Amino acid sequence: MLFHEVQYAGVWVFAILGGVGLVLPVLFIVLARVAAKGDQPIAAPVLRVVAGIVFLLASGIFLYAGKMTTEVDGAGVRVTFGWLPLYQRAVPADGITAVEAVEYDPAEFGGSGIRGRGKDRLLSQSGRKAARLTLKDGGRLLVGSQRAEELAEAVRKIGR
Repeated sequence: MLFHEVQYAGVWVFAILGGVGLVLPVLFIVLARVAAKGDQPIAAPVLRVVAGIVFLLASGIFLYAGKMTTEVDGAGVRVTFGWLPLYQRAVPADGITAVEAVEYDPAEFGGSGIRGRGKDRLLSQSGRKAARLTLKDGGRLLVGSQRAEELAEAVRKIGR
């Protein structure tokens, strides 16, 4: 392995999860009290559905956006999002024509994450540094990294 980096989600993801961690117990306490009273039979099922939706959304955000792993080996570059490999982009070594470490503005792509338009793509967890891969098909792939220079150098090594 020439390069391996794991980046974790920004504070906002953990803030959302913390909020959910506080909201769900409150919802379940309210649900228990409403069910105990028995005077509003529709409220209990509605609260159950709301609590379930909130839990599923928070879990999905965490599993999908909580972690980004970038690896470079002899086969090429591989970027995986999520604690479970829910999204993976692999670029073979022979599919890369050039690489450079760059600083970019996430707003150009609509923020961090899996973004892009046309043949230009961004895979980023956070920050403004990336290795820009120029691909054989004419597209460009920006791979966000806190160690962009090191990532670019590793990609250069597999291209030799």
